[in-house]
Amino acid sequence: MAYILTSISKSGGDLAEVRFRFCANQTTKPFLSTGIHVLRDLWNDSRHELKTTIKAVPNDKQRKENIAINKRLSDLRNHLLTEYQADEQKLQCYDVPKLREWLLVTTDKHLHPAKYEPKGERLKTLFDIVNDAIQQLDDKGEINGSDPLAPGTIITYKQCRNYLAGYALHKAQEAQKGKGKKDEVKPRDWQTDELDTDFYNDFQAWLYAQGLKRNTAGKQVKVLKSILRKCMPSKQQASCEFLAQRKCPVTRDKATDINAVALNEQQLAVMAAYPFTGTKKRVRDQFLLMCWTGQRFSDLPKLNHDNIHTDAKGMRYFLIEQQKTGQMCAIPILDEVAPILAQYGDQMPKVMSNQKFNAALHDICQILANTKQGKAAGYNDQVTHTHNAGKLVTTEAFWDAVTAHSARRTFCTVAYDRHVPVSQIMQVSGHQSQTVFFDYIRKPQQEMHERMADEFATAWSSRNNK
Repeated sequence: MAYILTSISKSGGDLAEVRFRFCANQTTKPFLSTGIHVLRDLWNDSRHELKTTIKAVPNDKQRKENIAINKRLSDLRNHLLTEYQADEQKLQCYDVPKLREWLLVTTDKHLHPAKYEPKGERLKTLFDIVNDAIQQLDDKGEINGSDPLAPGTIITYKQCRNYLAGYALHKAQEAQKGKGKKDEVKPRDWQTDELDTDFYNDFQAWLYAQGLKRNTAGKQVKVLKSILRKCMPSKQQASCEFLAQRKCPVTRDKATDINAVALNEQQLAVMAAYPFTGTKKRVRDQFLLMCWTGQRFSDLPKLNHDNIHTDAKGMRYFLIEQQKTGQMCAIPILDEVAPILAQYGDQMPKVMSNQKFNAALHDICQILANTKQGKAAGYNDQVTHTHNAGKLVTTEAFWDAVTAHSARRTFCTVAYDRHVPVSQIMQVSGHQSQTVFFDYIRKPQQEMHERMADEFATAWSSRNNK
């Protein structure tokens, strides 16, 4: 049966190294240097350990240190013997070099376990996570086994990555200022524990500086949170303040608070009559096309001759698959639409980016606001927006409040004013919920309630009189 003899080196001054002689059998007894050093004068040769009595070691601190070293040596001896017993057959105990190598490794593992812990994977950065999510969406249309996302939602996720890329470049350029370096600036990246309230506040401020409205900026925060929750390793989520509850809230208005503007028919007529040219004319015509079809900006490129059909009665209509929902939608080509299409031979010009489109639309509306007809139609009026259930109130000029999405609200409101049945408006607009649909109607709630009650009563009476 194996045993261990403990001693100290005979040379080395006041400090001596503790040595083990590992006796596997009568002939195999290799020495092992433990790497543990002790004061030579405090070593007890007969007991093969450090002295620990008060008489021998009056210094209380030294005595406690000696007790700790003795325990460490005892634990190491027990560990080596236990491990040797488990590995004895494999070690071929008569092979001294092999046994010595085993002793060195086993001792080092016991004394310095951190050196032998498996190295964890490199922590994922913000762009590691975001790019991984987008790659999964490109490959499978889903993220880590979640429900497949609609095409329009995937576009929103990619927009979020684009905004992050712009912000990362901005931060890198900001850090470069004043350093005089001429090297190409590389966008910065963030460790997930750097995604704190400071990052959140600065990122939101940058989004607002790009001209994003409150809800659009909030959407980017919401999408980023979704990506991080789905793709960030769970061990990293605990230290990510950006995901902590109530730390970095999504600042979006509730549906009932949204006060996005819609144009009335007088405003549409003024816009259609103004002699715009070039890019402004193209944007004006595309905006009016959306106003009379109720489609989203993402579906504007589909409103072209390739998707025009004619029914048995000669009625022309668009038949498209809406990008956001993936639903097929038939949109009648109304009398107001036909002249717009005719100018371009049913082939509308290429659509620019949403951001550039909105910038051009603001210029168009501002020009109209400075005309007599535009002022009379209300382009120069101030509009009030309420947020957070009325806790925040903001105002801006009507011409500055008009965006591409105002066209969709305009269509729903104008159709509602013309008493087109709600179900038919929803079929054209693609709304799947009446609750959401009525948030698009820019009418006082009282007026809508009264009309709904009147229409219901009329329909009920008509049924009873048959």
